[in-house]
Amino acid sequence: MATILEIPEWTGSPLTIASFLGYATSVDDNAVEVETENQTFLQLQSQLHQLVKRLQDFINQQRSYAQTPEITKQDQKRDSLWKALWYAWYYIDQIDPTDSLAQHSAVLRPVMTAYKGMWKHEMTKETEEIRGLQRDLAPENMQQALTALGLNVIAQGIFVANATLAQHVQQREHARGERIAEKAGETGESIRKQIAPVVLELFKYANAMQRITPSDAIAQFIQNINGVINHYKQVAASGGSRSGDEPESTPVDPDVTPIEPEATTEG
Repeated sequence: MATILEIPEWTGSPLTIASFLGYATSVDDNAVEVETENQTFLQLQSQLHQLVKRLQDFINQQRSYAQTPEITKQDQKRDSLWKALWYAWYYIDQIDPTDSLAQHSAVLRPVMTAYKGMWKHEMTKETEEIRGLQRDLAPENMQQALTALGLNVIAQGIFVANATLAQHVQQREHARGERIAEKAGETGESIRKQIAPVVLELFKYANAMQRITPSDAIAQFIQNINGVINHYKQVAASGGSRSGDEPESTPVDPDVTPIEPEATTEG
């Protein structure tokens, strides 16, 4: 077959841990397909395979906490309820100021405008903001205004969902601590650091094999890996590069969510 360039010395270090797992898995999958009796190559392939499996297990475990589905459910619930509360109050607040309901919406106005757009915030930030909202709506005049407008049930639903979410987050933190203890401090990054030199050694050895005893199998492996590296370099360049620990994800607002109206006064 045509001449193939050697595999470059690229370990995928710019990638996030999730993207790195994809990269390492692709290298592993291609190495497994190589038909060869060369014991050194097979040993490197086996070593890489075991390490990649450890990283897969580690990341899958981090994503599979029993509390995660309930956290997501409560996060979506409190977002939906806050939107309902916000828009209900906002449209009431636009009515004729001489209307009997206007005095109650005016009481709530400083608090409501202070927390507008809260559902767009990162999960833990929103949790603290809702606790602040609960404190701000606790005074008797605020409770009377909520009741008069028929919004107190929605407000209480937000606070219950927030407390439930916080409880499950704490439980997940405890579960994460237990797993860290079980693995004696092993992290995705520590496994990555073990995989990287094995990947480099495998690449160097494949390049050497093709120079000394060329074969179609190794040539195909080199060609495939060059394609893998090219792909993941693009991933890194397009935003898949790491910049520290990735935050917890929060559900994205659906496209049907209306544009948030401007508040009538500053909070």
